[in-house]
Amino acid sequence: MVVSGAKESKINISQNVKVFYHEVLPKDTCNFHISILLLHGAVFSSKTWLDLGTIQVLAAMGYQTVAMDVRGGLSVHY
Repeated sequence: MVVSGAKESKINISQNVKVFYHEVLPKDTCNFHISILLLHGAVFSSKTWLDLGTIQVLAAMGYQTVAMDVRGGLSVHY
């Protein structure tokens, strides 16, 4: 299964709180499995999952995969 490119986006949780994330969908979005949410440790960001290839492997296996930035990590998207 071929994987589409990673999407970068933000969700506004409230007026002052935004959550940044990377998402990769399997190419066959009609038949994907459950969603997987990847969290990172204190000295990493959601991009770490892209750099390691984890998000792409999970999407290739048919999982909708989202890696979000946790506040306090290395993300510069806040």
